[in-house]
Amino acid sequence: MKKHKSEIIIFLLAIGLRIIAFFAILALSQFLDFSFPIIGSDSKHYLQGAEGIRTHLRYIYPTGIPINYFLPGYPLFLAALMSVSTNLYLVSFVQIILAGFSAVLLWHIGKTWSEKIGWIAALLFIFDPAGLFYSNVILSETLFIFLLLLFLWVLIKRIDGPTPQVILLGITFGLMVMVRPVAIALIPGVLLYFFLKKRWTMRAVYGSLMFLIVTGIIVGPWIVRNKIIFNSYEISQTLSSQLFYGHAPAFYAYQNNVSEQEAKQYLNKELNAISPYGTEPSDRNGPYARKAALGYLQKYPFQFAIFHATKTAPLFLSDGLRDLAQRLNIVQGPLPNISGYMVRLDLKDLLSVLQKNKLVFALFLIGFVTWFIIICLSLKGAVAGRKDALVLTLVVFIAFTALLTGGAVSHPRYRHSISPFLFLLTSYGISHALDFARNKL
Repeated sequence: MKKHKSEIIIFLLAIGLRIIAFFAILALSQFLDFSFPIIGSDSKHYLQGAEGIRTHLRYIYPTGIPINYFLPGYPLFLAALMSVSTNLYLVSFVQIILAGFSAVLLWHIGKTWSEKIGWIAALLFIFDPAGLFYSNVILSETLFIFLLLLFLWVLIKRIDGPTPQVILLGITFGLMVMVRPVAIALIPGVLLYFFLKKRWTMRAVYGSLMFLIVTGIIVGPWIVRNKIIFNSYEISQTLSSQLFYGHAPAFYAYQNNVSEQEAKQYLNKELNAISPYGTEPSDRNGPYARKAALGYLQKYPFQFAIFHATKTAPLFLSDGLRDLAQRLNIVQGPLPNISGYMVRLDLKDLLSVLQKNKLVFALFLIGFVTWFIIICLSLKGAVAGRKDALVLTLVVFIAFTALLTGGAVSHPRYRHSISPFLFLLTSYGISHALDFARNKL
């Protein structure tokens, strides 16, 4: 017990706070009249997929239509738990346990630099309001983050191990991809870490190939299934959907100074001209929707790159608290699109809109300042550790994930999935700053 005292403390603190959050959210759901642990349409889609697996052994909607937008990893997880009990609170409690293990894994990863860094990273993770919320609701974040940290721990602890451990890396990564396709963005960072640690030798080439092959074996059958059913090699229709319904209309509206509604009308017209399914919002229309969106975006690559970068700012700096308050029905009505004001440089109007609701403004201010400090310390950590293989890998992880999940579809929920990386870099930055101050004194 004494040998694992730190792990036990971290685990119990993480699950203890999340159990308190569970009962607090449950009480709020009855007082403010919102569903729990089902939150929004994504929760419902995951449950529909899980029900299709349980009752038909097929990944389909209740209508019998195959699913491609949401990958089956999390619905399989739900189906397994629902086979034990259909009480959805069981999902919350299992996810709370996973969050506890995630905190311990994060501590171990940070401890590769120093125990102090491990503790800071773990505590940031434990007390993160988004983590307290998402670990209690039916969304894929908690399972994804657990697999993500398990993968990262195996990567840094077992990279020099025998072939079976490299195979374990590929299996863990493949499972992670099957929960959320954004995991693919981590591949460049993984390969970089292989070559940095193995010093560009044939062992690095062998390890990288083995990792990619095993990942392909896990993910490959799903891609083949999508080709057969949807005539697309995409692992998910998420990217096509985000391009057509998010990036393209937002950029078109900005470029042409029109509303996003008018932009969507233009894109629907383009889609109708090339798709045999017209403007049908279905998974099978994904390849055509992607083609219609890219057809416009490729006309203005430089302008879109600037637009995308500007709209990515909320991924890192958005408070996140307003979104949680809205999901908990504490704040009602639409929230102001901060990145939209930033693109138009309407900072005066943004401030005016935020000040109309004192609670919204307070949540924005608290969250923004907190994340601004975290990002600054993360940058400090990235600069201080620029020669460290793990630091460089984390920076690449964050950069490529931001490339996929940023822009017009930026959302604090997407940041939550990479928050462990930010917490590690922040902890590294804090540790470096404290050491610097101590040496000066």
